[in-house]
Amino acid sequence: MLIKGFLLTAFLIALLIMMLVSLILAIVKRKNKSSRNKCLLAAGAMFVFSLLTAGYILYKTVYTIKNIENDDVVEFFSDALSSTHSMNSLQMRKLVNMQPQGVTISGEYYTYAGFRDYYRMPLIYPYSLTAIDDLEEAVIEDETGVKVLIDSNKSKQLLHGITAFSFNRDALYATVCSHFDTDTTYAVIHFHPYKIEKFTVKEDALRAAEEAGLDKEQQTVKDYYYAFSRFD
Repeated sequence: MLIKGFLLTAFLIALLIMMLVSLILAIVKRKNKSSRNKCLLAAGAMFVFSLLTAGYILYKTVYTIKNIENDDVVEFFSDALSSTHSMNSLQMRKLVNMQPQGVTISGEYYTYAGFRDYYRMPLIYPYSLTAIDDLEEAVIEDETGVKVLIDSNKSKQLLHGITAFSFNRDALYATVCSHFDTDTTYAVIHFHPYKIEKFTVKEDALRAAEEAGLDKEQQTVKDYYYAFSRFD
């Protein structure tokens, strides 16, 4: 959408420049009636096309603003400020209350959200979810001993291809389906101490999730990331 808008704007500017050039040529060649009339005709055509293009751009802009969804607005501003999660969101307040007791957790653990096409989401300390390029799937990582979170190479990647999940203070139930694997599998990850159970049958995974007190209803990685930008 943005690319199309830029192209239309560039086209409009080009039309205006050509119209201006035609008018200048008409003035320069005013003594030559035939040339002058051709230049004026070209300028008139450029003027009409400019009006039509400007009208179309205005129409599409108004239409987009009127029809944009609330989630799209949240997503836009979250992308613009993607390096930081807010401590004041409802999601963050819930997450802080779920953390293990007696552990010192830096503010950066909660707020660092990644950089450019790298996305990071805190879970239960010291674990986090990260994604590259998009939020279709994520990796769960162990950040034990990582003092500067921007240095993501020092964290330990535990499970790739998480597309949906639910979690509580003790464990996480994940649906796993990587871009590189067409098979869908499942996993239950216990946080303290760390243990991972992998399943190929969903019913077996659901039983393990229920035993761990996990909700069988899962959320996507994208929904979880943008929940840190909602304050209702």
